[in-house]
Amino acid sequence: MTSRVAIYNMALSRLGTRARVADPDEESVEAQNLSVWFDQARDSALRAHDWNFARRYLTLAENGDVARPSIWAYAYSWPADCLRFRGILPDMRPPVRFEVASALDGSSNRVKVIFSNAAQAGGWYTARIEDTELWDAGFTAAMAAVLAAHVALPITQNESIAKAKQAEARQALMEAAAADANEGVNQVHEHTPETLAVRGYTADDGGV
Repeated sequence: MTSRVAIYNMALSRLGTRARVADPDEESVEAQNLSVWFDQARDSALRAHDWNFARRYLTLAENGDVARPSIWAYAYSWPADCLRFRGILPDMRPPVRFEVASALDGSSNRVKVIFSNAAQAGGWYTARIEDTELWDAGFTAAMAAVLAAHVALPITQNESIAKAKQAEARQALMEAAAADANEGVNQVHEHTPETLAVRGYTADDGGV
């Protein structure tokens, strides 16, 4: 199992620095920068692919308290730990349509919802997994590469290194996602993994 400190040091190793972190809360420049970017790097890496270890299934909770466009019959509440909603169950061909949006509830608060025409729907999504001991080895290595890309410029002050680390992060994510997708070729979801959204690793997903 890999701790947060170990992932910090993996990222620093990828940068080629001699510095190492002993405590994530220490006041070193390296630890401070890694701490600033860790959550963002984790979430963007999780969103980039339908990772097996982060996949969750649940029965969606209908939210009848929100304004709903007439084209949709149902509004469902956004799961609290959801980073990226993947689909409505049962998984059919063609897939059941849905839309992720924000809507006003009865108190005029804007909340994130899932619109669909499926009644009593289930869903599957990528969850935010904060416990690093639950990550698989491929994701951990890719996460270290993504984190290194985020902190490369502030730590090394070298733009060419930063650009190289961005390219390495994209490649590491693609390779880890491809290996992950091949781990369950007989599972029900035969969709094309969104690995390759990594190539576009946009600001919306956190970027690198």
